[in-house]
Amino acid sequence: MLFRKERLIVEVDGRRAHQDFEADRARLNALTVAGYTVLRFTWRQLVHEPGSVLEQIRAMLRRAGS
Repeated sequence: MLFRKERLIVEVDGRRAHQDFEADRARLNALTVAGYTVLRFTWRQLVHEPGSVLEQIRAMLRRAGS
């Protein structure tokens, strides 16, 4: 998910998404250098801890809005 105005990116993935570990890190670094905050969650966290995931996203959106 992209929250453009707040410059926040939320990613959800699992182990299969990490076939190219170095490319993943390079992309994360490029987004960070561009001024984005990236929150990353696993599919397990999304399914089993949705409240925690939402609270972290909300906290970052509040921080970005201040």
